[in-house]
Amino acid sequence: MPADRMLARARRLALLAAGATLVSACSWFTDFKDQPDVDPWESPADTIGARGNPQFSVAVTGRTAPGYMASYANGGKVLDDTLAALRNPVPADARSLDNGRKYYQINCEVCHGLAGGAAPTAAGAGAMGDGPVAGPKYGMYPPSLRTDRVRNFSDGYIWGIIRNGRGIMPSYDRIEEMDRWDVVNYIRALQQPNVTVPVTPAGKPGETGKTVPGYTRTGPTRPAPYLRPDGHSSYETVNGASPASATDTTTTTTQGATAPAPSAPTNPPESQP
Repeated sequence: MPADRMLARARRLALLAAGATLVSACSWFTDFKDQPDVDPWESPADTIGARGNPQFSVAVTGRTAPGYMASYANGGKVLDDTLAALRNPVPADARSLDNGRKYYQINCEVCHGLAGGAAPTAAGAGAMGDGPVAGPKYGMYPPSLRTDRVRNFSDGYIWGIIRNGRGIMPSYDRIEEMDRWDVVNYIRALQQPNVTVPVTPAGKPGETGKTVPGYTRTGPTRPAPYLRPDGHSSYETVNGASPASATDTTTTTTQGATAPAPSAPTNPPESQP
Protein backbone atom coordinates (compact mmCIF):
# COMPACT_ATOMS: atom_id res chain seq x y z
CA MET A 1 0.00 0.00 0.00
CA PRO A 2 1.44 3.38 -0.94
CA ALA A 3 2.62 5.54 1.91
CA ASP A 4 0.30 8.44 1.06
CA ARG A 5 -2.78 6.18 1.20
CA MET A 6 -1.71 4.79 4.56
CA LEU A 7 -1.22 8.32 5.87
CA ALA A 8 -4.67 9.43 4.67
CA ARG A 9 -6.27 6.38 6.29
CA ALA A 10 -4.49 7.10 9.56
CA ARG A 11 -5.73 10.68 9.50
CA ARG A 12 -9.33 9.52 8.97
CA LEU A 13 -9.09 7.07 11.84
CA ALA A 14 -7.63 9.77 14.06
CA LEU A 15 -10.45 12.14 13.16
CA LEU A 16 -13.06 9.46 13.85
CA ALA A 17 -11.48 8.66 17.20
CA ALA A 18 -11.35 12.33 18.13
CA GLY A 19 -14.98 12.78 17.08
CA ALA A 20 -16.08 9.76 19.10
CA THR A 21 -14.24 11.14 22.11
CA LEU A 22 -15.91 14.53 21.75
CA VAL A 23 -19.37 13.01 21.31
CA SER A 24 -18.99 10.76 24.34
CA ALA A 25 -18.05 13.78 26.42
CA CYS A 26 -21.36 15.55 25.65
CA SER A 27 -24.24 15.35 28.12
CA TRP A 28 -27.52 15.38 26.20
CA PHE A 29 -30.75 16.88 27.58
CA THR A 30 -29.08 18.33 30.61
CA ASP A 31 -32.26 20.25 31.44
CA PHE A 32 -34.01 16.97 32.27
CA LYS A 33 -31.28 15.31 34.31
CA ASP A 34 -32.13 16.90 37.66
CA GLN A 35 -35.79 17.82 37.47
CA PRO A 36 -37.36 20.06 40.09
CA ASP A 37 -40.71 18.36 39.42
CA VAL A 38 -42.16 15.67 41.63
CA ASP A 39 -41.47 12.29 40.10
CA PRO A 40 -44.23 9.67 39.80
CA TRP A 41 -44.89 7.79 43.06
CA GLU A 42 -42.53 10.09 44.96
CA SER A 43 -43.48 10.51 48.58
CA PRO A 44 -45.27 13.84 49.12
CA ALA A 45 -43.67 14.09 52.57
CA ASP A 46 -40.46 15.23 50.87
CA THR A 47 -42.13 17.94 48.83
CA ILE A 48 -44.98 19.47 50.82
CA GLY A 49 -45.66 20.32 54.39
CA ALA A 50 -47.75 18.05 56.58
CA ARG A 51 -50.87 20.19 56.40
CA GLY A 52 -54.40 18.90 56.23
CA ASN A 53 -57.53 20.43 54.74
CA PRO A 54 -59.94 21.06 57.63
CA GLN A 55 -63.63 21.02 56.86
CA PHE A 56 -65.03 24.40 55.75
CA SER A 57 -61.49 25.80 55.34
CA VAL A 58 -62.04 26.29 51.60
CA ALA A 59 -64.44 29.01 50.54
CA VAL A 60 -67.59 28.02 48.65
CA THR A 61 -70.08 30.01 46.63
CA GLY A 62 -72.46 31.62 49.11
CA ARG A 63 -73.43 29.72 52.24
CA THR A 64 -73.77 25.96 52.32
CA ALA A 65 -75.74 24.13 54.98
CA PRO A 66 -74.07 20.92 56.17
CA GLY A 67 -75.86 17.83 54.90
CA TYR A 68 -75.61 14.08 55.02
CA MET A 69 -72.26 12.67 53.96
CA ALA A 70 -72.23 10.43 50.91
CA SER A 71 -71.78 6.77 51.80
CA TYR A 72 -71.87 3.51 49.91
CA ALA A 73 -72.58 1.54 53.06
CA ASN A 74 -75.90 -0.26 53.42
CA GLY A 75 -77.65 1.98 55.90
CA GLY A 76 -80.79 -0.14 55.93
CA LYS A 77 -83.93 0.86 57.77
CA VAL A 78 -82.19 3.33 60.10
CA LEU A 79 -81.02 5.50 57.22
CA ASP A 80 -84.34 5.17 55.41
CA ASP A 81 -86.29 6.27 58.47
CA THR A 82 -83.92 9.18 59.07
CA LEU A 83 -84.23 10.57 55.56
CA ALA A 84 -87.95 9.80 55.35
CA ALA A 85 -88.53 12.18 58.25
CA LEU A 86 -87.08 15.13 56.34
CA ARG A 87 -89.61 17.75 55.35
CA ASN A 88 -89.63 19.20 51.86
CA PRO A 89 -88.55 22.85 52.22
CA VAL A 90 -89.16 23.78 48.56
CA PRO A 91 -92.62 24.85 47.37
CA ALA A 92 -93.82 23.18 44.18
CA ASP A 93 -93.99 26.40 42.19
CA ALA A 94 -93.28 26.91 38.50
CA ARG A 95 -89.56 27.46 39.07
CA SER A 96 -89.18 24.28 41.10
CA LEU A 97 -91.14 22.15 38.63
CA ASP A 98 -89.17 23.50 35.67
CA ASN A 99 -85.83 22.83 37.36
CA GLY A 100 -86.96 19.41 38.54
CA ARG A 101 -88.05 18.56 35.01
CA LYS A 102 -84.57 19.30 33.66
CA TYR A 103 -82.85 17.10 36.23
CA TYR A 104 -85.45 14.34 35.87
CA GLN A 105 -85.23 14.15 32.09
CA ILE A 106 -81.42 14.04 32.24
CA ASN A 107 -80.98 11.54 35.10
CA CYS A 108 -84.23 9.63 35.69
CA GLU A 109 -86.08 9.36 32.38
CA VAL A 110 -83.70 6.76 30.97
CA CYS A 111 -85.10 4.17 33.43
CA HIS A 112 -88.42 5.44 34.76
CA GLY A 113 -89.72 6.95 31.53
CA LEU A 114 -90.78 10.40 30.35
CA ALA A 115 -93.92 10.48 32.49
CA GLY A 116 -92.62 8.40 35.40
CA GLY A 117 -93.49 4.99 34.03
CA ALA A 118 -96.58 3.04 33.16
CA ALA A 119 -99.75 3.72 35.11
CA PRO A 120 -100.97 0.75 37.20
CA THR A 121 -103.91 -1.13 35.74
CA ALA A 122 -105.74 -1.27 39.07
CA ALA A 123 -105.61 0.41 42.45
CA GLY A 124 -102.72 -0.93 44.46
CA ALA A 125 -101.22 -2.75 41.48
CA GLY A 126 -97.60 -2.48 40.47
CA ALA A 127 -96.14 -1.25 37.21
CA MET A 128 -92.74 -0.80 35.63
CA GLY A 129 -90.81 2.14 34.34
CA ASP A 130 -90.86 2.51 30.58
CA GLY A 131 -87.58 4.29 29.89
CA PRO A 132 -85.37 3.29 26.94
CA VAL A 133 -83.19 0.95 29.03
CA ALA A 134 -86.07 -0.69 30.91
CA GLY A 135 -86.98 -4.25 29.99
CA PRO A 136 -85.33 -7.58 29.23
CA LYS A 137 -82.89 -6.21 26.63
CA TYR A 138 -80.71 -4.65 29.32
CA GLY A 139 -82.08 -6.55 32.30
CA MET A 140 -83.32 -3.36 33.95
CA TYR A 141 -86.72 -3.41 35.66
CA PRO A 142 -87.17 -0.06 37.41
CA PRO A 143 -90.48 0.53 39.19
CA SER A 144 -93.01 3.01 37.92
CA LEU A 145 -93.19 6.19 39.96
CA ARG A 146 -96.97 6.38 39.51
CA THR A 147 -98.00 3.45 41.69
CA ASP A 148 -99.80 3.79 45.00
CA ARG A 149 -96.73 2.41 46.74
CA VAL A 150 -94.48 5.21 45.48
CA ARG A 151 -97.20 7.81 46.07
CA ASN A 152 -97.21 6.81 49.72
CA PHE A 153 -93.48 7.43 50.06
CA SER A 154 -92.69 10.62 51.91
CA ASP A 155 -90.88 13.40 50.10
CA GLY A 156 -87.85 12.83 52.31
CA TYR A 157 -87.79 9.12 51.48
CA ILE A 158 -87.73 9.80 47.73
CA TRP A 159 -85.11 12.50 48.31
CA GLY A 160 -82.96 9.98 50.18
CA ILE A 161 -83.36 7.28 47.53
CA ILE A 162 -82.17 9.72 44.87
CA ARG A 163 -79.20 10.62 47.02
CA ASN A 164 -78.10 7.16 48.17
CA GLY A 165 -79.46 4.84 45.49
CA ARG A 166 -81.23 1.55 46.00
CA GLY A 167 -80.68 -1.88 44.47
CA ILE A 168 -79.42 -1.46 40.91
CA MET A 169 -80.12 2.27 41.04
CA PRO A 170 -76.87 4.17 41.63
CA SER A 171 -76.48 7.19 43.85
CA TYR A 172 -77.34 10.54 42.28
CA ASP A 173 -75.71 12.56 45.04
CA ARG A 174 -74.12 14.80 42.41
CA ILE A 175 -77.50 16.53 42.26
CA GLU A 176 -77.38 19.20 44.94
CA GLU A 177 -79.77 19.06 47.88
CA MET A 178 -82.12 21.85 46.83
CA ASP A 179 -82.19 20.67 43.22
CA ARG A 180 -83.06 17.20 44.49
CA TRP A 181 -86.13 18.62 46.21
CA ASP A 182 -87.14 20.08 42.84
CA VAL A 183 -86.93 16.58 41.37
CA VAL A 184 -89.19 15.32 44.17
CA ASN A 185 -91.72 18.05 43.38
CA TYR A 186 -91.65 17.12 39.70
CA ILE A 187 -92.19 13.43 40.53
CA ARG A 188 -95.19 14.40 42.66
CA ALA A 189 -96.58 16.31 39.67
CA LEU A 190 -96.16 13.20 37.49
CA GLN A 191 -98.12 11.18 40.05
CA GLN A 192 -101.26 13.28 39.67
CA PRO A 193 -104.24 11.67 37.88
CA ASN A 194 -104.15 14.42 35.26
CA VAL A 195 -100.53 15.29 34.53
CA THR A 196 -100.23 18.97 33.65
CA VAL A 197 -96.44 19.39 33.71
CA PRO A 198 -94.38 18.92 30.52
CA VAL A 199 -93.11 15.35 30.15
CA THR A 200 -90.51 15.96 27.45
CA PRO A 201 -86.92 17.20 27.71
CA ALA A 202 -86.58 20.96 28.06
CA GLY A 203 -84.19 21.15 25.11
CA LYS A 204 -82.72 19.21 22.24
CA PRO A 205 -79.28 17.59 22.41
CA GLY A 206 -76.60 20.25 22.27
CA GLU A 207 -78.81 23.10 23.44
CA THR A 208 -77.72 25.09 26.46
CA GLY A 209 -78.91 28.12 28.40
CA LYS A 210 -82.33 27.80 30.00
CA THR A 211 -82.82 24.27 28.67
CA VAL A 212 -80.27 22.75 31.06
CA PRO A 213 -79.73 23.07 34.82
CA GLY A 214 -77.26 25.57 36.18
CA TYR A 215 -73.79 24.68 37.43
CA THR A 216 -73.38 22.42 40.43
CA ARG A 217 -70.89 22.70 43.29
CA THR A 218 -70.87 18.90 43.66
CA GLY A 219 -69.46 18.23 40.19
CA PRO A 220 -65.81 17.23 39.84
CA THR A 221 -65.09 20.28 37.70
CA ARG A 222 -67.01 23.24 36.40
CA PRO A 223 -66.18 26.22 34.21
CA ALA A 224 -66.32 29.78 35.46
CA PRO A 225 -70.08 30.27 35.33
CA TYR A 226 -70.39 33.96 36.01
CA LEU A 227 -68.86 35.84 33.07
CA ARG A 228 -70.14 35.91 29.53
CA PRO A 229 -68.63 37.76 26.56
CA ASP A 230 -71.59 40.15 26.48
CA GLY A 231 -70.80 41.35 30.01
CA HIS A 232 -73.73 39.64 31.74
CA SER A 233 -73.60 36.71 34.10
CA SER A 234 -74.83 33.23 33.30
CA TYR A 235 -76.84 33.45 36.52
CA GLU A 236 -79.06 36.00 34.79
CA THR A 237 -79.44 33.70 31.79
CA VAL A 238 -80.38 30.61 33.78
CA ASN A 239 -82.41 32.19 36.57
CA GLY A 240 -83.73 35.34 34.92
CA ALA A 241 -82.56 37.56 37.76
CA SER A 242 -79.75 39.96 38.36
CA PRO A 243 -77.05 39.00 40.88
CA ALA A 244 -77.38 42.45 42.39
CA SER A 245 -80.94 41.63 43.45
CA ALA A 246 -79.86 39.09 46.06
CA THR A 247 -76.72 40.21 47.79
CA ASP A 248 -75.50 38.62 50.99
CA THR A 249 -75.97 41.34 53.55
CA THR A 250 -76.29 41.70 57.30
CA THR A 251 -78.31 44.10 59.38
CA THR A 252 -77.02 45.95 62.44
CA THR A 253 -79.28 46.61 65.40
CA THR A 254 -79.32 49.81 67.40
CA GLN A 255 -77.32 48.09 70.14
CA GLY A 256 -74.52 47.40 67.69
CA ALA A 257 -75.10 43.66 67.37
CA THR A 258 -74.95 42.13 63.93
CA ALA A 259 -77.90 40.02 62.90
CA PRO A 260 -77.88 37.62 59.94
CA ALA A 261 -79.74 38.42 56.77
CA PRO A 262 -83.28 37.04 56.63
CA SER A 263 -82.42 34.48 53.97
CA ALA A 264 -79.37 32.87 52.43
CA PRO A 265 -78.23 34.35 49.12
CA THR A 266 -78.75 32.41 45.94
CA ASN A 267 -76.63 34.53 43.64
CA PRO A 268 -73.03 33.92 42.60
CA PRO A 269 -70.29 36.30 43.69
CA GLU A 270 -69.60 39.35 41.59
CA SER A 271 -66.14 38.12 40.65
CA GLN A 272 -64.55 34.79 39.96
CA PRO A 273 -60.96 34.30 41.15
